[in-house]
Amino acid sequence: MRLGLCIGTKYMGYAVADTAELLDWGVKAAGGKWNSKKLQKMVTTLQAIVYTYHVKEVIIKIPDVLPASKGFMQLVGAMNVLFEGMGVQARYIRLSDLKLHYCNRVDVNKECLFAAIATKHPELALVYPKQLITDTLYYNKIAEAVGAVFYEIHP
Repeated sequence: MRLGLCIGTKYMGYAVADTAELLDWGVKAAGGKWNSKKLQKMVTTLQAIVYTYHVKEVIIKIPDVLPASKGFMQLVGAMNVLFEGMGVQARYIRLSDLKLHYCNRVDVNKECLFAAIATKHPELALVYPKQLITDTLYYNKIAEAVGAVFYEIHP
């Protein structure tokens, strides 16, 4: 099983798939100010997903320019420790990698990327109209996690 993640310190998009089928996807929210309790909640959530689905590989989408925030760096560090300790292979891809993979170019906005991912993964058809109406980070996290989980599997 593979896990795709689109991480952030407030919302974390996730998608679980085998090589051909999307099994689960959504967003885990961790509201409030960044602190160690919030970090632990996010790590515990990831641990539960890995155990539940017997994840062997995780693909983590990160921005092209990494945020300099302490919270983001702590989250990345904690995930590295978690996945290594669980024997899960983790790798990072950039937003520009997703854009190139799904749109064949990097100079597209997130709406175009979302549309391209939704076209290849019809499970997102219910979410895509909501993204167009609300234009929230929430729905982009879902699409980017789905894009990440199938990165390099589906051309």
